[in-house]
Amino acid sequence: ETLDLTSKPVVASHGGAFSVCKHFRNSTDDQLKALAENGGVIGMYFFSEYLAKERANVTLETFMKHLTHAVDLLGVDHVGIGSDFDGGIELLYEDVLKLVDVTKAMMEYGFSKDEIKKIWGLNFVRVLEQNIDA
Repeated sequence: ETLDLTSKPVVASHGGAFSVCKHFRNSTDDQLKALAENGGVIGMYFFSEYLAKERANVTLETFMKHLTHAVDLLGVDHVGIGSDFDGGIELLYEDVLKLVDVTKAMMEYGFSKDEIKKIWGLNFVRVLEQNIDA
């Protein structure tokens, strides 16, 4: 509905891929594609309950399945990290010091330095700049 109301790109700040984990809070491929067509960004979250059916099975590899699915589907320009560090929930990473592991994993998956920069924040900056009235 949001995409129907705006011509500017939007951010879905906390999301996952329904194709990877069939949780109602995750976005379907069609929803993700619509976001990308709008020029927006999906921020992939670390919330264990939404990453896998069994919370105990959530690993960095689980998160990377969501991230790489979104990048493969949308292109690197439409994917970011949404984390979910607002407290009160079980996260894959609850300590920001461990986020270096995410960067290392992206490198191991073959992401370039520029692609990693986009995912870690430049994609969000682009959307913000496109929404600021000059």
